[in-house]
Amino acid sequence: MKDIIQLELENLTPEQKEELNKELFYNTLDNLLRPKNEWTYPLKTFSGIFYKDLNELDENLKDFFEKAPADFIHFQKNNKNSLYNQMLKKHDFQDLSYENMVENLTQEQKDEIVSKIPRLFKKLASERGLRDVLLDTIDPETGKFVELKEDLDEEQKNKHALLVLHYGIPRYIPSKFFKNDDQLINYALKQSVSVNDLLHEFNDILNPQYKFNQWIETTYELEKVQKDNLAQNQKFESTKKKMKM
Repeated sequence: MKDIIQLELENLTPEQKEELNKELFYNTLDNLLRPKNEWTYPLKTFSGIFYKDLNELDENLKDFFEKAPADFIHFQKNNKNSLYNQMLKKHDFQDLSYENMVENLTQEQKDEIVSKIPRLFKKLASERGLRDVLLDTIDPETGKFVELKEDLDEEQKNKHALLVLHYGIPRYIPSKFFKNDDQLINYALKQSVSVNDLLHEFNDILNPQYKFNQWIETTYELEKVQKDNLAQNQKFESTKKKMKM
């Protein structure tokens, strides 16, 4: 059975695949730093208009989406003709969000996800030109940072604090507060340094399209088989009529 990425790519025309490829790869940092006429294509087989081997383009796009599940989620939601949107409309299902998924997590699941975020947020430092980034927990009794033991202006109102260390400044400064685990997880799902790692590890509980995509994979194949069988039956009946004439 084909997976959802294969099905979505098969649903695109060659021209649409080319356009998708440009959208995904042109907006890379490497290309954005170059003049537009010097932008590079991800595959050497690009011939100026279409790839010489469309199978290679499919493989390239599939590989990209597998490595960046957040981009695939965005693609499915924002492409009005995606199988995802077609099936939502056809079967009258609700389009879920990251927030919907987070609010339905158990506390045990939230604890496990939160435990992974500090390591991922370390990468925010280089992204934002900082010396260091630290995600700290706030002591609910004292309103102080657990790690740094510094007083907070917000006191007991928050559970987590994102601390940043600027170059030339000898102390960490609070940059953002999170009232609860839900706010922190939702914030992490909006950061490029953390969203794909979290989806790779917790795809079944964080990806709002995970279960519906599984359903599409099964239903789409079933509907295709039924359609093929109907076409075969019609062809058989047509042949029988001709034989009787």
